[in-house]
Amino acid sequence: MTLRGWQLGAAVVVFMVLLMLTTLHADPPVPVGIDYRLGARVGQATEPSEALLGLLNGKDQAGNPVLGADESTYFDGLPGTAKDLFNEAVADENITSSEHLAELFKAHMAPDQLDVVLRDNCFMCHTDAESQTPETLFSMDPSAGGSPHFMTLAGLARDVHMQKGLSCAGCHGGDPSDVMDHDYPEMNRAWVPVFCGTCHADVDIVGHFNSTLPTDQLAKYKLGAHGQALLDGEESRSAECVSCHGVHGILGKNDPRSPVYPKNVPATCAFCHADAEKMEGLMLADGSPLPVDQLEGYRSSVHGTALLDRGDIGSPACDDCHGSHATKIPPQRVCEECHAGNGELFAGSKHKEAFQEHGWG
Repeated sequence: MTLRGWQLGAAVVVFMVLLMLTTLHADPPVPVGIDYRLGARVGQATEPSEALLGLLNGKDQAGNPVLGADESTYFDGLPGTAKDLFNEAVADENITSSEHLAELFKAHMAPDQLDVVLRDNCFMCHTDAESQTPETLFSMDPSAGGSPHFMTLAGLARDVHMQKGLSCAGCHGGDPSDVMDHDYPEMNRAWVPVFCGTCHADVDIVGHFNSTLPTDQLAKYKLGAHGQALLDGEESRSAECVSCHGVHGILGKNDPRSPVYPKNVPATCAFCHADAEKMEGLMLADGSPLPVDQLEGYRSSVHGTALLDRGDIGSPACDDCHGSHATKIPPQRVCEECHAGNGELFAGSKHKEAFQEHGWG
């Protein structure tokens, strides 16, 4: 071995020895997580305040922990900034019980959602069973507590408006950063479309949040069968915005959980149109009763089997032919919008003459 090679080898050995000595004397790695001991700071996670710690370790009347393993795991996985929000909410007495805390944990809200809801006094108050009646309480299981089906905590947390910071006060009035007292407008069905249009028909407001959203829904609704019947005072049962989109927990049309997602549209329309009691007394232009068997017929059609059985969302649903906001009984030629080749053949056939003679299209 050459002198240079010997020197290089010795240098490597010395380096390895120094590295081993440094490792042996280094502090052991600290796991990231909360151990729920006051003053215990683990890794970079924010420690719970004394008040929050008491709620995290709260027991029920039988002496069992209120927070289950799932809720504890959820809290452990939150970043420090989100845990600080819970510290603040407890300090401000917006969360005063282990049960309230556990209910919020069960919603499994993401950190960005928590940043909105934990600063919103409306949300915090109306998720506390101790301060609300069943009619005004948001919970994970509304039916269990006798609350209306639309008072769903998980749904409200993922609502597209809530995600953008537009919470309860945006529709009901009041100040979400203020005390509990508030005034809110009295609502009726005819009021809803006009109120939703306050934002959704305003190009500047809509463009601030989502520039791809159309702003002509209210104008179309006023021209459609539902809108004319409701706004003219002819039929108070007629569908308006929340009838199809929901109330709390509104989702975008491309979300498979949304009632206006293509595969869900037939069931959404059928909620009214397949219910004989809801349709009672409603007539077609020729004076015959409005039928209630449309969903049954659609399910067995080529369009229905493609959409509902095979999941082909390109297959037409109710709104593709009847419209969504400007609802109408479609003309016979509506089929040509998709079946253009067949439409040309039909236009040159004797069948068209027969249709025209009978006034079918």
